[in-house]
Amino acid sequence: MREETGYQRSLRREDLADAAEADRIAEVRAVAFASGRLLFSAHARGPATDGAPRRAALSTIVTAGDAALGAETHAFVIDALATLGADHETFVALLDEHGARLGWQAP
Repeated sequence: MREETGYQRSLRREDLADAAEADRIAEVRAVAFASGRLLFSAHARGPATDGAPRRAALSTIVTAGDAALGAETHAFVIDALATLGADHETFVALLDEHGARLGWQAP
């Protein structure tokens, strides 16, 4: 990330921590609720691994309760570990080969 816009700076982790410490839980819940909706919306737009739309499957999991969502999240993470490990190995190899800038040079 090269820069941060004013919009991105408007929600700071410190402000959220201060709200929690000051027992302004309604503010913390509002941020959590909005963040959850944004996350769901972003994930729902993409296709599932079988190519089908994700929205229906995610809706089913989210409305099934905390345990179902936790199990789905856990299964996803376990499935993604192999890809993450391979991506990390590739990244490290590219760093070794091309350096910290991965070969990029200013025009």
